[in-house]
Amino acid sequence: MTWQTGYIQSEDVKIHYYRQGRGVPLIMAHGFSDNGACWQAFAQHVVDAYDVILIDARAHGHSDASHVSNGNPAQARDVANMIAALQLDRPIIMGHSMGANTALQVAVDLGNQIRAAILEDPPFMMHEPEQSAARVEEIRQGMMRWLGRCRGCRLSSW
Repeated sequence: MTWQTGYIQSEDVKIHYYRQGRGVPLIMAHGFSDNGACWQAFAQHVVDAYDVILIDARAHGHSDASHVSNGNPAQARDVANMIAALQLDRPIIMGHSMGANTALQVAVDLGNQIRAAILEDPPFMMHEPEQSAARVEEIRQGMMRWLGRCRGCRLSSW
């Protein structure tokens, strides 16, 4: 299977992606020290039903590293910028480990602009160390509000 590749500009970095398929957009975010290509073996089974976008997080794969920030909030902004640049209509965002944190942050930030968030093995480090406890709580409350609006979501207390 041949994957289409491209770049979008997100803040001070170029973000690389692989793309294949048709249907509902599905953005897949990888874990730490990996890259978007790690999803290809799985993704080949869903490209008939989904427009699959495998993103290389900043400072990973073929994406640039930033001199400003490479952390989770910046990675979530990169996904939001990818959604805008590729004009994706309510994508699903799926992430593993570090990518699950990114998917969660995108869900909090974009709310109903995404269709669903799938978190595989999330470490739940939802903030940068310099963020205040109040900001961490704001993020957690935003996620809980978003989950509360989802049909079929199960909420558990933290």
